[in-house]
Amino acid sequence: MLFLVLASTSVFCQTTTSSSTGQIRSMRQEIETAFQRHDAKQLATFVSSDCRFIAPSRNIDGSDALEQFYASLFIRRPDVTLTHRPERVVVNEHWDVASEQGDWTERWTDKDSVTELRGTYLTMWKRDGGHWREYSETIVPETCTGSSYCHSR
Repeated sequence: MLFLVLASTSVFCQTTTSSSTGQIRSMRQEIETAFQRHDAKQLATFVSSDCRFIAPSRNIDGSDALEQFYASLFIRRPDVTLTHRPERVVVNEHWDVASEQGDWTERWTDKDSVTELRGTYLTMWKRDGGHWREYSETIVPETCTGSSYCHSR
């Protein structure tokens, strides 16, 4: 019986509207475009001020820290690219949150060759004042090919 209550609550809370899903997918495209332009300042405007980004090599807390990280990354790796491929977006309209899951690829030229990382990600979006912002993102590198960077972790 408890399972049925939990299952019905889960179905009720996870409602998806095409409008919100479309807005989130549009925001993802804007983030991708800003990253390709290496615009750290604009990237910081797409996240909540208290955002959190988690990767095996670092945790970043807050939009200011994220902007500083991206600015530094673009200097260290002038040809870096990052691509998200969302496979699933689920919106909970009642709680103003959404999840996005998919695959990502990061690529840059290192001193000895091109490095390519690939893996999965999970993003939590929060709606604030009618606008969707990234609240958290966790990336999991699953493969690394190319340079000695792949062997230094």
